[in-house]
Amino acid sequence: DLDLPETVFAGEGTWEWTEAYDHTCSSDFADYGTDGMYSATINNLATVTGSSGDYDEASASTTYTCYAPVVSKGADTEWFRDYTWDITKDWDGSYSLNAGESVIHDYEVTLNQHVNDHGYRAFGSISVYNAALGPMTVLLSDSLSDGTPVTITGCSGVDVVFADPSLTIPAGGTATCAYSVDLPGNSDLTNWATAALNGIPFSASAAVDFG
Repeated sequence: DLDLPETVFAGEGTWEWTEAYDHTCSSDFADYGTDGMYSATINNLATVTGSSGDYDEASASTTYTCYAPVVSKGADTEWFRDYTWDITKDWDGSYSLNAGESVIHDYEVTLNQHVNDHGYRAFGSISVYNAALGPMTVLLSDSLSDGTPVTITGCSGVDVVFADPSLTIPAGGTATCAYSVDLPGNSDLTNWATAALNGIPFSASAAVDFG
């Protein structure tokens, strides 16, 4: 509501004035739903009352449509497993035999398998959709739940411009960005991608699971 002071007009004529109404789009991710937008209609009513008590009124409304980036992501994992083997062979002793005698002689073969897992890596893609009627520029970042930063290797899409961390997406367009991170082990983690618009973070997550 606009809190306007009561104004008294005397005589005959036309008076005009302008009052401002500030509307700020929500910073709550949930308000934008899965399509990255929401609309709000603001109604305004002006009333004029005559000295005899008669009155007239007029109304106007304005619709605001607010947009936010829609972020989604996936996470894949891989690692390498090396197998090495040790082999040993032993026998069951010495024999003294006379002419014409025989013996069954046994050997024992032992195999030891050694497994070395290494080269743990998480990788995948980040998708950022812009539902707005004009270009949208966000700051794109990716990180793991243990605080490890993730390298975004590049973004593709029609008229998409990426200069890390700045990502510009055309109206109605989608940017697809690749990422990769080397890991010291196979701990299960969560990977977060964040597109910050006007300092407001819009995020999506995926599980990093080595199974």
